Amino acid sequence: MIKLFLPALAPRSCWGVPHRSIAAPLVAPYGTWKSLVTLDVATDETMHLGRNALDGSNTCWPETRPVENGRSVIAMLAADGTSQDIMPPEFSVGTSLHEYGTRDFIVAEGTAYFTRFADQRVYRQRPEVAPVAMTPEGDLRYGSKVFDGKRRRITGSAISNAPPSTIPTTPAARLSSFRAWKTR
Repeated sequence: MIKLFLPALAPRSCWGVPHRSIAAPLVAPYGTWKSLVTLDVATDETMHLGRNALDGSNTCWPETRPVENGRSVIAMLAADGTSQDIMPPEFSVGTSLHEYGTRDFIVAEGTAYFTRFADQRVYRQRPEVAPVAMTPEGDLRYGSKVFDGKRRRITGSAISNAPPSTIPTTPAARLSSFRAWKTR
């Protein structure tokens, strides 16, 4: 359930917390006032929804879920109105490319391609099949992916995550491209 706080629309309660009348203000010394809206109330059931991606009649988006320890999952809404997570519970999507992240997933022809936050590798996720690693283990971080349907390739940017002592100069971003495989 997604809860929104719109003060003008919440005359009785907010986030399940009883509404306190303005006519009877609570007076307390500076710094001792206890808020009815705690950090848990404000964040436990609040999901962050990221940019969406369209694949035919399906719409996909990342959801960051506080109740799952901040895991980010790719969710999909199908044309028939059903929704589902399209990656297993042990996966969390996210890239640390450029330290703040970039496009961490794309969908094309019924297949999702995403960067797994834990190892920064790119995975292919088809419906009802376990994710398959598309990039090798190593020190590269991947992001900004696009699907090239004509060439059947995923192209994006990558940067080394090697310790600075092993890199003679500042690491530069590079273009990465790999075969997407036939997805139909």
